[in-house]
Amino acid sequence: SMLDSMMSASNLPLSEQRRLRAACNAGPTVPMASRPRPLPVGRKPRYEDPLRGVPINPAIARSLPGATRRSQSDILAMHGGTMERDQFVGGAPPSDREAQKEALQNVMQFGSDPNERPRMSLQKPKPALTEEAALRAAIADEIAERQQFLDDMRAKGRSAEHEADIQGQITDRLADLATLDKLDADG
Repeated sequence: SMLDSMMSASNLPLSEQRRLRAACNAGPTVPMASRPRPLPVGRKPRYEDPLRGVPINPAIARSLPGATRRSQSDILAMHGGTMERDQFVGGAPPSDREAQKEALQNVMQFGSDPNERPRMSLQKPKPALTEEAALRAAIADEIAERQQFLDDMRAKGRSAEHEADIQGQITDRLADLATLDKLDADG
């Protein structure tokens, strides 16, 4: 056959000749249709560059959007007619290395820096309430609490059960406040 004569003329090894005969006997292969595989859930398709394979040369690059160079007048117009820019004025002032070194030596030697002044707290201490003012505040809170309880019971329609008792307690508390006022006026 023609295949045998060509293979013998090309001095192919016997293993290659066998492989070629098997391929010819099998016939032409049909290319497999590749189906696109579905993407896993949550994955986006890969970005495909629309210009992939297109040679970018100066003649083509000018026709691409956003690829043209801006003229000086365009740049000036974008920046308000001036090319002045804000200048860097520097960062934090340099720290005194010798003072830092001395402070660290003191910390290592004494456990703390003896030259360091204690920092003042930003919060002002609240003036302590006098015993009388604290007692007045407690009585006023009790009255407000009992009044709130009565209002809640009225809203639920059960005020008749508690009204007399709670009003009596409120009256007692008001009498305590009057006693405090009398003591304050006398003292």
